Amino acid sequence: MKKIIFWLFSLVALIVVGLSIFATYQWHTDKPLSMRVFLDREVLKLMLSSPQTKTSLGLHYLGIDKHNYTLDLADKLTIIEKLPDLAAIKSTVLQYSDLSDQEKITQDAVIQLLDSLQPLQSYKYHNSPLDTFHGLHSRFPKFMTNDHPIEDKSDIESYIARLKDSARYFDNVIKGIRLRESLGIIPPRIVIENVLGQLSKFIAPKIDDNTLLTSLNTKMLALDKVGHDEKLAFYQQARGAVSGYVYPSYQRMISLYEALQEITPEGVGYWRLPDGEKAYEAYLQFFTTLDTTPSDVFAIGENEVARIQKQMLDILVKDFDIQQTTFSQSMNSFLSNEALYFTDSQEGRRAVLDAMHAENEKMRALLPQLFSYPDVPELQFIRSPLLTEENDSLARYSNNSVLVNLSDVRVLPKSSLPVLSFHEGIPGHHYQTSV
Repeated sequence: MKKIIFWLFSLVALIVVGLSIFATYQWHTDKPLSMRVFLDREVLKLMLSSPQTKTSLGLHYLGIDKHNYTLDLADKLTIIEKLPDLAAIKSTVLQYSDLSDQEKITQDAVIQLLDSLQPLQSYKYHNSPLDTFHGLHSRFPKFMTNDHPIEDKSDIESYIARLKDSARYFDNVIKGIRLRESLGIIPPRIVIENVLGQLSKFIAPKIDDNTLLTSLNTKMLALDKVGHDEKLAFYQQARGAVSGYVYPSYQRMISLYEALQEITPEGVGYWRLPDGEKAYEAYLQFFTTLDTTPSDVFAIGENEVARIQKQMLDILVKDFDIQQTTFSQSMNSFLSNEALYFTDSQEGRRAVLDAMHAENEKMRALLPQLFSYPDVPELQFIRSPLLTEENDSLARYSNNSVLVNLSDVRVLPKSSLPVLSFHEGIPGHHYQTSV
């Protein structure tokens, strides 16, 4: 019996060792066993190069948590900068033959994607890492408060370590922005003004009122296995990190953007940047997959605006008896009706979110009649983060949620909510992302 157990154990051990060797080989070889393995491996390598992505993926639940003590390297600030050697990937993908029909479709799609990404490499710095909506300065507190786990002492220690690491992280961000400045790539004045407002707003509260500390304190209170004195000690360490590392980093970014504000060229378009028109054409081709020129897009936009305005004027005359000389006059007459608006109160803002959720659920009920894939996750309608709300769009989709800008309810009349809900929710971004 002992011999049987010994041989079974040896066999299992041999299988485990063999699989480990095979997996290691597939991870490092130039051409893995299959195209699917190769593509999955390249995506995984890109994802696992980021400590913050590892945290968001929940690798700490597998006992892998060393990455939780640092932020990203930040030597490359955008996804275009982080892309691997596209030519090498394309060469490897083309080596796979004897593919099934589905695999051939995948191969063609990957080649098309790689070919469309290649021209963007020349314009990888034509962007603003600190921008109004998705800037690294606003993503940092969101990541720390939403993604970094606080479930035990080691989580608190790694949280504090990341607060301290923010100085290195944002120093590299500043280097990246300085590099862009040396290339003549400076954000438009409106972006600089918006970001300056966000940076100042983040460090305006007293240290103890900053979201990085209030969030940590709330989560620590729920940890019964951490003693009261330990919690106080951790809080003081975190407070020192926010005061000594985070706030000074934000102040350095403020100083940087104040300096850029003095030298930024006038205008907001890509044309104001070196090779800006070529960069715009490259990004336009990538996002549309069409050989459409910027002039064509502008002309289409003008024609569509004229067509839609005419339809709106016809409706205003027919249904509301509003007859004015210009489009703006007609719209002002229509929007002067107070019945169109929710009240400027907490209850009114809650009513906006409830109304958008109700419209989304109406469309969800129609999915089986319209699409072959009717099952999509639940969708939340929540208020935009206060840090970015002032400059945020009316609504934007993010991770099974629609963030709604409720700073001014007058810009969200009741008549606009169905279209806005459908665009951001179902059958718009939420449905598209889900399927």
